[in-house]
Amino acid sequence: MGCVLAASAASAPAHACDHRPGQEVYKVSHETYGEIGRHVLTFACQGDDLVVETEISSKITVLSLPVYTLAGHYREVWRGDRLISFDSELDDNGERFEVSARAEDDHVMIDRRRGLIEAPATIVSDHPWNYAVLDRPLLF
Repeated sequence: MGCVLAASAASAPAHACDHRPGQEVYKVSHETYGEIGRHVLTFACQGDDLVVETEISSKITVLSLPVYTLAGHYREVWRGDRLISFDSELDDNGERFEVSARAEDDHVMIDRRRGLIEAPATIVSDHPWNYAVLDRPLLF
């Protein structure tokens, strides 16, 4: 199955609060099923930090019956080009996933289903709005 993620607005820079407050909507399209969902990103500044909230919703139906659903919420906090915190909840067709991350000194602690891991401070989430995904060697 091939999916296309199309942006309805320009991508955001990776630096905190360089992005004006507002929303961007990404339409998720499938080559067979057409539009199957949306990602809605909301950008806001809190002091020097950029806060990015993402709502994800997708559903594939066949003969009016849902055969696949995806729903989730992500919250990222950025200070400059560093990820300070990340929290996510995702329901992937009934299977729940939760991931959180916190900046600590010169690293980021990521708590996931398989336990806690320590990552370099330069790690970033893999969201397409952030240009940092292009030049960072590690994504989560």
